[in-house]
Amino acid sequence: KEITLSLGGVSLFYNDKIKFQINNNSIAFNCLGDYILWENYSVEIEKVLKIIISTNIIKSFKRVGVRYISEYKKIDLKDSINFNFSFGFPDVVSNSYSFSSEFDLQNFKVVLNLNNNIPIVVEENITPTSVIDIDVIKMNLNINTFDHLYQIINDAHTLEKQVFFKLIREDFLAKLDPKY
Repeated sequence: KEITLSLGGVSLFYNDKIKFQINNNSIAFNCLGDYILWENYSVEIEKVLKIIISTNIIKSFKRVGVRYISEYKKIDLKDSINFNFSFGFPDVVSNSYSFSSEFDLQNFKVVLNLNNNIPIVVEENITPTSVIDIDVIKMNLNINTFDHLYQIINDAHTLEKQVFFKLIREDFLAKLDPKY
């Protein structure tokens, strides 16, 4: 499909699998439904970025981030990930929690957010939902070529996968039946 660009931070539909949005100093890509696997998703991102770069409107990219957010309904993270949440009351077991951590890894900043059994209301039903949110960021850049930009995006995606797979327990991963 053709891409129609407009101004004003409007979500711009790209195709039936992804959308992209241009805001002040950012371009965001999102899957519209199920994740379409990186080999497919990255091709769509590449197409859009090549078109945008070809306009010569953007002079450089200062920050690159790749973010993965996944929701798990009725899944308790304490049974699913390599993470233990405890505090000054060792006998207290948290039914739900939110945890956030920022750390540097392989020249990227990683922002990890874990939300366990947070009550989500959908159509008047409350469903405990857990969320794993991994954001891999490289800042203070001055990228002006597509190849350099695309390499950083791919490196960020690789690191994001490493963080995810080190976080997930093997038995939970088997239940997810991931496709690569």
